[in-house]
Amino acid sequence: MPTILTNTGVTFPDSSTLSSAPTGTVVGTTDTQTLTNKTFTGFKETVYAISGTTPAIAATNGTVQTWTLSGNSTPTDSLNAGESVTIMIDDGSAYSITWTSLVDEWIGGEAPTLATTGYTVVELWKVSTTVYGAYVGDAS
Repeated sequence: MPTILTNTGVTFPDSSTLSSAPTGTVVGTTDTQTLTNKTFTGFKETVYAISGTTPAIAATNGTVQTWTLSGNSTPTDSLNAGESVTIMIDDGSAYSITWTSLVDEWIGGEAPTLATTGYTVVELWKVSTTVYGAYVGDAS
């Protein structure tokens, strides 16, 4: 945790310092900032379209991904520990996914059966070296 020095900068745990802070209307060392008349613009997530039958699933493409299958598919793992992605899968013409190169453990015990209409939504996340998967929605 950095130690904040009044109007002079920040000292970081490795003893490096930031000798001056930004000034102006956004943040300054002498400005008084309040939440009055400020607008939070929020975060906009990238929606990425997966393609191919052997894609590497990576959160660097965006954590919301769509995938219209073009054939039976086998995705692979390119997630880092602590990353997650939500994938909306359209099976196209009743194609299937072999998950064994990507998911180590499915919550509920097994991979979901892909919907024949609309999307099947799965959430994938990686803890250490294990990729977990869960079906999102009504599993009945």
